[in-house]
Amino acid sequence: MEYTGHKQYVRLIFFGAVGVVVLLLIFFGLRARLFSPQAAKTVSVPPAPPFTLGPGRLLLKTKTGESLFSVGQPITLVVVANSAGQPIAGYDVVVKYDPNSASFVSSKSLLDDFQAFPDKTASAAAITAVRKLNVSNTPFTDTALAEFVFQPKSSGTLQFSLDFVPASTRDSNLIDETSKDILGGVQGITVRVQ
Repeated sequence: MEYTGHKQYVRLIFFGAVGVVVLLLIFFGLRARLFSPQAAKTVSVPPAPPFTLGPGRLLLKTKTGESLFSVGQPITLVVVANSAGQPIAGYDVVVKYDPNSASFVSSKSLLDDFQAFPDKTASAAAITAVRKLNVSNTPFTDTALAEFVFQPKSSGTLQFSLDFVPASTRDSNLIDETSKDILGGVQGITVRVQ
């Protein structure tokens, strides 16, 4: 009797081991199929739509039209916008400058139809503005948006630029009524201080 019990015990171990091997093969076979490079290749991601620059433009110019200033004489810059006939719901203007060459004095919006929010960092001054709710259809055609006043610290050349990176939302922008940034280009200004 001991002999037949021992035989059943050996059979149980044998079939148990075969069962474990079969389960491991199934598990690792499915895993290899799911995580194979071929499986990864079958996943298709639609391509992102191409980014195109909008028709809007911003430029900096001096309020007086002059390009020669004296040390201590304030420099007032005007930001002019053109939206190519598209109504604008909001805008961001970021003017960058060298804080070693000039000090930021003040900024103000020139449009009563927009609620403006000024801001400043160590080397940039900004205005973010949103069209008021009771106003509609506001395209910009060589429209003066804002003024920025700087005080030159020393003689030399001063460069003022509009921060603009296509497809970025942390720079200068012209936002149309569909919330699309239509800004396609900017132009800064260089002045001389003596």
